[in-house]
Amino acid sequence: ANGNGTFALVKPGAGPETRLERIDLTHVAFGRTDVAGRITFRADGGTGIELRGPQIDAAQYFSLKDATKPKEEEKKRAPLAVGLAADTLWTGPETRVLNARLALDEADNRWRSLDFQGAMPNPDPNAKENPAFRISIARAEQGNSRRVSLAAGDAGLFLRTFGIFDDMQGGVLNLDGTINDADPDHPFAGRVLAKNYRITRAPFLAKLMTAASLTGILNL
Repeated sequence: ANGNGTFALVKPGAGPETRLERIDLTHVAFGRTDVAGRITFRADGGTGIELRGPQIDAAQYFSLKDATKPKEEEKKRAPLAVGLAADTLWTGPETRVLNARLALDEADNRWRSLDFQGAMPNPDPNAKENPAFRISIARAEQGNSRRVSLAAGDAGLFLRTFGIFDDMQGGVLNLDGTINDADPDHPFAGRVLAKNYRITRAPFLAKLMTAASLTGILNL
């Protein structure tokens, strides 16, 4: 690994105490990550992360193979805001997103807003374009809820790219729904539409259409 950057300190009050306010990363490279950016440490204890560069390796954050396993009780995390822009965003050992753009705002262990979009490398060498996708979470205009939408131009490729399901080929995937934050369990209710796809081996409904898989797509 190698890199360089600067940092800034701030005095929050009249006393002698200082705290780290930000780290500016001129260039950081390790493994499959090559970025520049900034890390900001907010007064409320939250963190802001902005990264941009040729490639970012985020494979460890995108595997959903274990989504159905019971999870330990989560500890409350500090607020987090993330902005990423990368020519290549690695989501697995061999899977990646091209021209990835991600903006995330998290608080109280929940994604308050998300805008994640990009394109997936088309496995067809004769294809003229790469299938695109977009995932969005936003506060609903009324009530204590969040609107969720997902659109993928190649359903099978999208599910493989994010480690959800390997045995689907082609198709179009759309998801629209609402997360009810008034309920302590934050249930998701909505509609998933997949059409013009082909299943090669495993039963589609058994693996894909479980609540754990659907909510795992968005790590809600």
